[in-house]
Amino acid sequence: MPSNNYTVKWINGIDTTISNNSQYKITDTISGNISFEISYGNNCKIQDTIFYIVNPLPQIEAVADKVIVSYNETVQLDIITTDDLSYNWTPTKSLNNADLKNPIATINQTTIFTVNVTDKNNCKN
Repeated sequence: MPSNNYTVKWINGIDTTISNNSQYKITDTISGNISFEISYGNNCKIQDTIFYIVNPLPQIEAVADKVIVSYNETVQLDIITTDDLSYNWTPTKSLNNADLKNPIATINQTTIFTVNVTDKNNCKN
């Protein structure tokens, strides 16, 4: 059975974190390098550097074909973007399809719509 007796030193260029956890959370907003050193046994050490990529968030602009509508009137929502995205609009109750880029909403009360988008890298905005 492998030993759990090890420590990992993560070195990100600013500070050093020492733990027995083999996971490190990247909080940078740009791509970069993270170095690590694993110590185990009788002063045995392994060192390496990992290059990580931080993908940009999807850029969108949500628009509607009308901003003032009457009761039970429809409005076309839409997203302006150049990215290939999946969509999730809320609230869903008055929408014909909450997963479309441009759903149609039937308005029967004051409503603020929110859209969450996800790109091919699973980045969400």
